Amino acid sequence: MAHAANIESLLIGEIGLLSGGLGSSAEQSGGGYLSAYTDFGPLGSASFVSQGSTDGAILMGTAQGPGDFSAGFLWQGSTAYATTLNGAPSGSIAHGTMSLDLSGFTGEWNGISFSASPDSGTLATAVSHIGNGVYFYTADWTHLVTASDDVPALYYGITFGLHLEGIAVTNLAAPVPEAETYAMMLAGLGLVGLVAHRRRTRT
Repeated sequence: MAHAANIESLLIGEIGLLSGGLGSSAEQSGGGYLSAYTDFGPLGSASFVSQGSTDGAILMGTAQGPGDFSAGFLWQGSTAYATTLNGAPSGSIAHGTMSLDLSGFTGEWNGISFSASPDSGTLATAVSHIGNGVYFYTADWTHLVTASDDVPALYYGITFGLHLEGIAVTNLAAPVPEAETYAMMLAGLGLVGLVAHRRRTRT
């Protein structure tokens, strides 16, 4: 591809935590994704299961609120959500490389808004071209909570390790298929995702 293709949406097949460190992740039957904090310091443990291919899509150029692109998870009696309320995301793919601006990625829980954007140098992405401007993607990053995040001091020093994967649709894609078509594509790419997950686990 000679020119960069602008990403229009990131359909979510999995959303969760990176394996290792505070987090532990594993694929679940039915296409869901289990993630658990094995040790969250003073906050105890937490876990959630994403909704697999029934999750929505992160829309480029749009700030999305709680529940707009992924089902929340219950943590200590309150529902936590991923959002992009701190700033609309953007991205492109060129020469087999995906660039993303996720500086507005945010966690919302119990009335607290946590920045969950990638810290400098931590965002790692990979793409595999499916065809017609559509790609399978993965994105992994970490974020250290500090006083600059404007949250209570109790949360300082916690590092989030986050993971996304699914289908990236660019402006070069053919006319948008029905949602069921993308669900079938995600299911068909399950093996690719499993290989990628095992590769992450080994590294």
